[in-house]
Amino acid sequence: MPKQQSLIIAEDIDDLSEAELLARYTETMKHIESTRALWPGLTRLEESERTTSGGRNVGLFSKPFRLLFGLLIPKEGKAPELAKYFDALGDVDHGDDPEKFEPELLSRRLTRVEYEQKIQIELDNLQRHFADDVLYTGNQIMEPGLLGLAMARTLSTTNKAFHSLLAPLLDSLRDMTKRARAAAAEKRNAKNDGAKKPPTA
Repeated sequence: MPKQQSLIIAEDIDDLSEAELLARYTETMKHIESTRALWPGLTRLEESERTTSGGRNVGLFSKPFRLLFGLLIPKEGKAPELAKYFDALGDVDHGDDPEKFEPELLSRRLTRVEYEQKIQIELDNLQRHFADDVLYTGNQIMEPGLLGLAMARTLSTTNKAFHSLLAPLLDSLRDMTKRARAAAAEKRNAKNDGAKKPPTA
């Protein structure tokens, strides 16, 4: 079986060829999908749920929660005497038995949250790193790119030989301008319609 070629070819991301960039993108997407597969059943919330969820404070209470659950988890198959008083909360722990408080389940969930928070921090850092590089690299493209487009327009109007060659490029620019104007007009109309609506009682 032939040895798989390493993706680490260039030492700087700016030196990667288009083929190497595609290979890195493909490999990264595989890692993202495999990470999703490692955490089956992750819940996705609506934005309104994110901002109002009590789960935002779970980190603050992590230590006392863990101490409480530790006191209630059965030892050697036997629940401690204290545990029976907490069974009154069995219908609010989102567990399997509404008659029983389930500290083992809650402890596992707390461990899960703690690991997920660590992963989230790393993914947020990675996302920020990619986002910053998009801005930085995009900025390096903008000046020469815009000057190149201006030159293409000039050549199209001053050199007939280049007019047909540059036509698809200029059509693309016109389409982009039309879409931007249409989006701006739609936004203005939506704003005006909102302003015209009478206040509700």
